Amino acid sequence: MPLPEEKDEVSQTLVKGGVISPALAQRLTGSGGGRNILVQDCLFLDPERLLREHLSRLDDLSDFAAEMVKFLDHMDAGQQP
Repeated sequence: MPLPEEKDEVSQTLVKGGVISPALAQRLTGSGGGRNILVQDCLFLDPERLLREHLSRLDDLSDFAAEMVKFLDHMDAGQQP
């Protein structure tokens, strides 16, 4: 699997490599928004908004972990994803 050159290519590279599903990749795209809120809006930071946005993404992280475990189990068994 080739290394992505840009951060925006990471999720699609993982899909092409059979690591994660296209549906999960779509949900993860743009998940750096919390960092953008902190960097760009630091003078007007709304802690409740930041918490809400991060809590809403916990399922995405859980799904990512589950898909990674499935991928690694396949690799450990010598199977292709």
